[in-house]
Amino acid sequence: MYTKFALVAILVCSFLRYSGADFPNDPKPCKYGDGDCLVKVINFYLHEKKQGDPSIGLLSIDPLDAGTFTVKQGGDSPVNLELTFTNNKLFGFGDASAYKARGFGKDLTKKHELRFKIPASTLTGDYKIEGQVLVLPISGSGKNNLTLIDNDMILQWVGVPVEKDGATYMKTDKMRVTLKPNKFKFNLDNLFNGDKVLSDNMNLFLNENAKEIYQEIGGTYSKELAKIMSNIIDKVFSKTPYNKLFVE
Repeated sequence: MYTKFALVAILVCSFLRYSGADFPNDPKPCKYGDGDCLVKVINFYLHEKKQGDPSIGLLSIDPLDAGTFTVKQGGDSPVNLELTFTNNKLFGFGDASAYKARGFGKDLTKKHELRFKIPASTLTGDYKIEGQVLVLPISGSGKNNLTLIDNDMILQWVGVPVEKDGATYMKTDKMRVTLKPNKFKFNLDNLFNGDKVLSDNMNLFLNENAKEIYQEIGGTYSKELAKIMSNIIDKVFSKTPYNKLFVE
């Protein structure tokens, strides 16, 4: 009896394996310029392959490695500071959904655009800050948590052809990222050398004036994010010749 049961189990498992029942159906290539198809493909990889997919050159999407970068704001701005993020990661892009794609025609040098809705994206890691925010001095270093809530992200770039081994690949150029968050939250630990009262009050102040502060530093933040997005897209498009990614 046990021998028969084992044999049936093996046959069932073999059928599932070779029928492909335990593997996801990868999306089929899109036609050139088919925005609706591209949105579906992009969302497949966002949601099913968020940890990356070496077969197409896709890096991990969630989290994203943001590394180290500095946001500087000065001049006549009411936000006058230098804020450095170190060993940071971005969480939340695995929950993003693409809703529009433009470009991606036969001529890769034209403008390309992707639009996403992101429920929440959080930048976490280490920070160091010095300066003033709306006339109040600010300083400190420690752990940071910056969250953009209900965010609309727009990626725009033009393609540059790269010839390699007799084939043409696309590389991004003039990447621009536009972020339109509905809400922005700050949390900077250990401000003012660990003075909890001052630190808590400053974080409260930052969040009460988050919209105004983001208007001042959002541009620099978007430029840094553009570098990250360029790297991800370039890895994918450097894996396969451009004309092999689409069908007629």
